[in-house]
Amino acid sequence: MEYRLTDCGMELIEVCMALGAWGARWREVPPEYLDPYLALWMLSRLIDPGSLPRRRHSGPGA
Repeated sequence: MEYRLTDCGMELIEVCMALGAWGARWREVPPEYLDPYLALWMLSRLIDPGSLPRRRHSGPGA
């Protein structure tokens, strides 16, 4: 199955991109939200476990 936007959805692309640019321009992250655990959790959502090696290698020459 392939997903394709309707004409209505295609028209929203520029709106979504503009909102993303606006958010990036105006975002200010207060120090209390700079949590390394949250950052790692968010990054872990981007990793596809299936693309990782089955075994971990550690130590010299790994």
